[in-house]
Amino acid sequence: MRYLFYDVETPNRHNDSICAVGWALYDDTVKLTERFKLINPLAPFDAFNTQIHGINADAVADAPTFGQYWKDELGDLMTTSTIVAHSAGFDMSVTMKALAAEGIEPPVIKFYDTVPAFRALFPDIRCKLSALAAHYGYKYQEHHAGEDAAMLADLVSAACKENDYEDFSEFFEVTHSVIQSTQADKPKVRAYDYVPPHNDYEASIRKIIEEAQSKRVDFSEVHFAFHGNPQNPLIFRNNGLNRIVEAVGGIYHDNVSGKCDYYVCFDDEETNTVLKARTIAQDQRYHLHIIDSSAFFALIGYNTEPDHAGPAAIRARKQQLQAQKEAAILEKERAREQKKAAKAEREKQKAERQPRQPLGRRVRQLDLDGNFVNEFPSIAIAAASVGTNTKSIRDVLVGKQKKAGGYRWEEVETSEELPGSIEA
Repeated sequence: MRYLFYDVETPNRHNDSICAVGWALYDDTVKLTERFKLINPLAPFDAFNTQIHGINADAVADAPTFGQYWKDELGDLMTTSTIVAHSAGFDMSVTMKALAAEGIEPPVIKFYDTVPAFRALFPDIRCKLSALAAHYGYKYQEHHAGEDAAMLADLVSAACKENDYEDFSEFFEVTHSVIQSTQADKPKVRAYDYVPPHNDYEASIRKIIEEAQSKRVDFSEVHFAFHGNPQNPLIFRNNGLNRIVEAVGGIYHDNVSGKCDYYVCFDDEETNTVLKARTIAQDQRYHLHIIDSSAFFALIGYNTEPDHAGPAAIRARKQQLQAQKEAAILEKERAREQKKAAKAEREKQKAERQPRQPLGRRVRQLDLDGNFVNEFPSIAIAAASVGTNTKSIRDVLVGKQKKAGGYRWEEVETSEELPGSIEA
């Protein structure tokens, strides 16, 4: 059986166009050939994607489109082989959408996904390609379509060798892998199939921005994220959406999160990201509004009067929350100052108190010849002054011993009591 190990790279977050293809063709377990090909996606590049795989618009300027490459070489390979991919649902979905975008009827293609297969073999290893490669001691260039496809083939081969599987078919059989197939239905065609000249992009975006600014659209302090593609391709391409949002003071986010105030859905496809947004919107800690394209165009005043109420309400809420936060900080600081003042008052009162004087048996210190040396208000103070203990001095006073601490001692007969004294 022929197996085509397959991987693609995408130029942007929409995952419906391809900028690079990598594949390795095997006949059973024998490698026949492998290839890496840059593709002109006819779509804009996101900085995030370029940072991952290193491909930008300049790199693919002279490359064929995916439709051209499909007709020249790839189509025959994919329709006559069983595809093998890691997280295959992603690669096959992007492939079908890229074909539909160029007017090519997407065929039904059979494929295996190796993620559940390797998860069955290695339940304790995270089933990323890099983690599996590290397990076998392999090194390769991640996020390079050609390297990824070749590495996946090497990993399946290594697993077969390690477990004495006769061929790739046994590998998929033992791991209970289910062969899947792409849907015959034609995926939704991208909204930006028409690729107008660069000057048209700039003119359209400038016109929308100027119109929004003339209508005093104010997105300051308001955060936006987007899903899907607007029907007007000129708004989408060349980073038009973030430029429009930022031109009127808004903040653009590549992904939806709790920081966002608006999540604009240009289509009704229920992706994992949309489900994530719905979860955030239901969380009382956040204030995310999920709106459609018409609501967004109303906000920016695109061919209509702008809806200033939404962003204004968001700013008012944020200002209220900020005021509450500042009030809480002031209250906390006030409580801290009151606590410090109370402590200072206690310290002051303590300092102003008359010192407490101990009351006990007053004793007189004599040298060994009986000459007066000092007098102490208590035995404890006397013992501390000469470095002895109170018992030794008491024993001298009752005649049990003659000296303590190198001195003789005698009790001072007095009836006076010092106020606040303590018996030694």
